[in-house]
Amino acid sequence: MTETQLRWFESTLSRSTADVKIVVGHRPLFSAGAKHGSSPYMQKKLEPVMVKYGVSAYLCGDDHELQVMQSKGVVHLLSGGGSRAKKDLKPNGIAQTVFQAGVNGFMWVAVKRSSLLVEVYNQHAEKLFDKAFPTTTTTRLAQ
Repeated sequence: MTETQLRWFESTLSRSTADVKIVVGHRPLFSAGAKHGSSPYMQKKLEPVMVKYGVSAYLCGDDHELQVMQSKGVVHLLSGGGSRAKKDLKPNGIAQTVFQAGVNGFMWVAVKRSSLLVEVYNQHAEKLFDKAFPTTTTTRLAQ
């Protein structure tokens, strides 16, 4: 990520009046996947900006697993198990891990002003995980 891209990212988030902010990217900031894993560079550059401007969730792929993580109030949803699943997850995840599965599948997310409902399903549409996470709303940031 270049400095120009980072300035654009921060400027865009700073001007947003959305009650719930969701960022979508390809590369995960956090991942228990053995192939790519977490990105300390992305954590250093993006996480402080997302926290500062009240981002509720970061959606990504890249690693071919299903992972739900949380760091500093931001929910990280890694849904990369659509085409080919990898079974190379670290057995106990990482510090940010809430849920992980090395299977084909998908995620369903319902966004409300006060919460994100996250559901994770395998390729047979069997629910593996569900949890409601509180959002970081504009109102809560102002308090």
